[in-house]
Amino acid sequence: MFAATDPNLFRLDWERTIEVLAAIVLLSMLLERALSLVFESRLYIDLCSRRRRNDEEEDGPRRKQARLLEAAVS
Repeated sequence: MFAATDPNLFRLDWERTIEVLAAIVLLSMLLERALSLVFESRLYIDLCSRRRRNDEEEDGPRRKQARLLEAAVS
């Protein structure tokens, strides 16, 4: 009725799987270190802190919209 299927066709090659997982881990570590050069630089930190200070000082349109939405929801 049904054709016999060879179970070896569904075998997982663990050696290749471990190599791929190791490559993914290695690439993620390299990417993290490469991005840390940008995000931990003094220029980026100063830029973000300056932007945060400006956002706290100004009551811009985003903040007004957020307050209107908050009032509408509650």
